[in-house]
Amino acid sequence: MEERIQKIIGNAGITSRRKAEKLIENGLVKVNGKTATKLGSKADPNQDRISVNLESLDEERKNKIKQRKEQGNYYIKNNTAIIDPNQEQELVYIALNKPTGYITSTDPSQGKTVLSILKKDNFIGSCEPKLPPRVYPVGRLDKDSEGLILLTNDGELTNKLTHPKFEHEKEYQVLIDKEIKDKDIEKLKSQMILDDKNGRDKIKGIEIKNIQNRNGKSELTLVLTEGKYRQIRRMFGQLNYNVENLKRTRVSNLFLGLLPEGQWKFVDKKDII
Repeated sequence: MEERIQKIIGNAGITSRRKAEKLIENGLVKVNGKTATKLGSKADPNQDRISVNLESLDEERKNKIKQRKEQGNYYIKNNTAIIDPNQEQELVYIALNKPTGYITSTDPSQGKTVLSILKKDNFIGSCEPKLPPRVYPVGRLDKDSEGLILLTNDGELTNKLTHPKFEHEKEYQVLIDKEIKDKDIEKLKSQMILDDKNGRDKIKGIEIKNIQNRNGKSELTLVLTEGKYRQIRRMFGQLNYNVENLKRTRVSNLFLGLLPEGQWKFVDKKDII
């Protein structure tokens, strides 16, 4: 899947996207040996070899990039940082229980990211963890939502889990502010048109596995096979309900289980898909 070149450079951990744009404008970035000069140009991180010439950078900047190498998906040769999809790398799979207040992103400019949780003190396991190489969140989970986040450097798996055509399930526990009506349950199970300040989206019906009513509120277990922006909150909002708590508990075959909030662990690929 093609992405903007500056995004690939930023995701690899070489430098920020904004600084990567400057490198492109200065003719310091090549894709498969050809100089990239347009900021809108795209490449496929799973197929294309991207090199970033570091020679014109100041020593402090170059040293920072070299120090990040141990946590990045690139190597350095002759003052050039190279993202090479043919370079063998250890594939890593991490389950993390995201608290509210964290964003599902690699860019901290908008707030605390889930990557900041990947510290030894937050690790759940039987041995001393080796901090993982650069990994990326698979899909999104809103800042005001909590629960299971999968992080990996496996681009092929990420594509399978996020592309709508594969229809991998994601399961959520949702608490709404009043008891849900039977007619609204049927609307949720059917195709809906969401039309609000976030845009206009046609969404598939969702599966509702369980409903519990108590204290004038409803708690539901929902299963989705797509992930439009703030989809669950928007669905209930359109039906005049307010989501008070939203927690993701499963991604495909991977369950959150008893993983404590704000902690992470390594998982096997076979347990995900």
